[in-house]
Amino acid sequence: MKITLAKPVTYKEQEYKELEIDLDGLNGIDLMKANAAQRGKPDNVVPALSMGYQAQLAALAANVPIEVIHQLCAPDFVKVTIEVQNFLLGRD
Repeated sequence: MKITLAKPVTYKEQEYKELEIDLDGLNGIDLMKANAAQRGKPDNVVPALSMGYQAQLAALAANVPIEVIHQLCAPDFVKVTIEVQNFLLGRD
């Protein structure tokens, strides 16, 4: 899925105006990587409901550094994390 950002993000001299997030390309290893990255800083007991976990998965699915996701403006960050949450919970 392609998400056009309301506010572009620049990270290490690269500007991101949109993110191509391939959630269908994720696998179990990706989910475990995202979970491991959240150790010691959980924001929810259920990973699928954790914004931090969702952000990690979005970064993996978009093939961008997590810092890009962290720097998204609030509306873009929420849009991305809700898309990941809906995917994980099987919602359309």
